[in-house]
Amino acid sequence: MKTAPDWLTADVLARAWRVAYDFHLGALCEEAAGADLLLLAGRRRCAAEMVDHALRDSMGFDKPALGVAPRARSPEKALAES
Repeated sequence: MKTAPDWLTADVLARAWRVAYDFHLGALCEEAAGADLLLLAGRRRCAAEMVDHALRDSMGFDKPALGVAPRARSPEKALAES
């Protein structure tokens, strides 16, 4: 098993995580930045909590969000129909 180099201390790791978080915070909102840095299971749990919150607040899923177009036909289907 490989060991970490001597220069990779807990302080260096903490600084790297802080820099990554600050970058994600600048690109996304605070909640999304926190969720983006979670492991996959944590991201799924966070997404499920967001959906549950939306459903509790009577958010309807019958209409798509703004800027989201319905999915177009696949090129294979278009070629098959012609």
